[in-house]
Amino acid sequence: MTVTQFAPPSSMAGGRPSWLDQREFPFASHFLEIEGNQIHYIDEGNGPVLLFLHGMPLWSFQYRNIIKRLRDQFRCVALDYPGFGLSVAASGFRNTLLGNTRLLEAFIRKLSLEEIILVLHDISTPVGIGVAERNPHWIKGLVLANGFAFPLDEYRSINLFVDFLGSKMFELLAVHFDFFTRYTVEFLSSRFIRFVAIHADPLVPRHPTTNIGRGQLSRAARRAYLQPFKDRSRRHHQADFFRSVAAAHDQLLQLEQQSNKLAHLPVLVVFGDADATYKVGWHQRLARMFPKHQIDTIKGAHHFPQEYAPEYFAAAINRWWREVEQPYLPTMSKVANTSTGKENAMIEAIRTPEERFTNLPGYAFTPHYVEIDGLRVHYLDEGSRDGEPVLLLHGNLSWSYLYRKMIPVIANAGYRVIVPDLVGFGKSDKPIRREDYTFRSHVAWMRRFIEILDLRNITVVGHDWGGLIAQRLAAEDQSRFARIVATNTFLPNGYVSPTKQLLEWKRFSQEVPELMPSEMVKKLTVQEPSPEVLVAYDAPFPDEEYKAGPRTFPLLIPTSSDDPSVPANLAAWNVLKRWQKPFLTAFSDSDPVFSKGGSISLEGLGPEEYLQREIPGAKSQPHTTIAKAGHFLQEDKGSELAQLIVDFIAKNPAASARAA
Repeated sequence: MTVTQFAPPSSMAGGRPSWLDQREFPFASHFLEIEGNQIHYIDEGNGPVLLFLHGMPLWSFQYRNIIKRLRDQFRCVALDYPGFGLSVAASGFRNTLLGNTRLLEAFIRKLSLEEIILVLHDISTPVGIGVAERNPHWIKGLVLANGFAFPLDEYRSINLFVDFLGSKMFELLAVHFDFFTRYTVEFLSSRFIRFVAIHADPLVPRHPTTNIGRGQLSRAARRAYLQPFKDRSRRHHQADFFRSVAAAHDQLLQLEQQSNKLAHLPVLVVFGDADATYKVGWHQRLARMFPKHQIDTIKGAHHFPQEYAPEYFAAAINRWWREVEQPYLPTMSKVANTSTGKENAMIEAIRTPEERFTNLPGYAFTPHYVEIDGLRVHYLDEGSRDGEPVLLLHGNLSWSYLYRKMIPVIANAGYRVIVPDLVGFGKSDKPIRREDYTFRSHVAWMRRFIEILDLRNITVVGHDWGGLIAQRLAAEDQSRFARIVATNTFLPNGYVSPTKQLLEWKRFSQEVPELMPSEMVKKLTVQEPSPEVLVAYDAPFPDEEYKAGPRTFPLLIPTSSDDPSVPANLAAWNVLKRWQKPFLTAFSDSDPVFSKGGSISLEGLGPEEYLQREIPGAKSQPHTTIAKAGHFLQEDKGSELAQLIVDFIAKNPAASARAA
């Protein structure tokens, strides 16, 4: 193959057509000539190489909102196949699976790309995997989205559809009426068409999280997808590509059989679950081809998750690759300390101005700080330094302020009371990218916090998300923990179906224009806090830029078995089901979240009943349901809860104390 640099087509002013909105597609266009084809591509950012291949009948524009989010961490390269997007096919060129596999190889050689992470979707999946199997030394990882790399014969209805797409009838519709492009763009643009398509397809699951309005195309985006096929002479490329797939049984079978060549590669399978490809199990079949896989399901997303949820798609890639590169550490990128202007080498984060925390009622505690992976983490440290440590972990929409009523009671009983603000909350630094928040990172950050303070013989008290983190911490480092207190919390294993209430909370947390912690505290307490107290709950979050943590936590709750946190949670449960150390539940009677029929369904039991039944250390303990208290029981009955904890510790002295 011959490859040369090429100037933009003459129809493109300044290297891009007038119909392409710079605000939607703010990338520089580049061109190569490969065997007479004028190949358009974009090349943004620095770092590990992500090579994006588009689906049908789209082009590199499909990845615009993902590349915007990833180009600070990766080098993002995305091309258009000949005849698609801004690429121009050579006279007589026909798009086929094998032809585009060879073309992609020439493209990679010309740009001297190495250690590539291929991001594949739809019909590009067999093209990219074909390149990887022929050149495994080029490839560092695979991201596979709603696509295939195996014969389609056994999927009768989908195979019939593919046969239609490869037929003369489809070619007639595509070439003369631009049928497929128009249908796809209408699907992405029209709520009505999307509703009918999703609900009329018997293969598409009726997922309660599907948001018909999500991922709505702007007029500029709609124009960007339609315009490349305004020229009728280009439309046959769609039919050519589909005809190739319809006749590719042997080629697809070979791809599947030779996938062992790529068994060493890390693979992320990320599918939207409101799509026929998910319903028939293509994500699982791809996963079986690659032993080192992770599955990340985008709930409610249709066949084009890049349009439905680009922020989730980008975050999934970022999270997965961090874990591949640094399996034992949370994310490390670049931190900009905006309060001092100083830069450190970690995560990009912001810090709430200190004046937001002045004169908060009931919060006259000395602040302490540690640095973890370039992030400043705030904590309170009250009581006797020689006392047994009691570690209080808050949950979502709160911070260490939640425990202000409890700290004096526990400290006066002779214990050392330590109350950190989780990363993204309170006075701790707040990463601004949502993808920097993962279940794994929160556990790792708190593990490092405990190691820095060298805490041992800990009584950990976890509320809401603090309870999820606490149970993981204790299970993963049993030697440091003496007791566990669970308050309105539970550690999900991903195998329990989410309730309607939980799904509604996830949806609300993402769609409400302004997420106000004070409003949720007010709603989830029995005794309404004073206006001054409600202001204190909002203090860490001056505006939406500071709320990436609260916004992300609901999405991290594992609600399916393929959630990335499930393996670690199951491992923690294996430990907890053998946990012999004291374990206490102290729930409240008016919490709609962690109650029977609330956010989680457990064999007809409430979360506290399930914990009491399954954890040996919970036997014969004075489990309590605190009356007239809501979800934030520390706010309603903080002193009462604190005394329960003091009594629990006294009733269950640590082994060293008993020996003394």
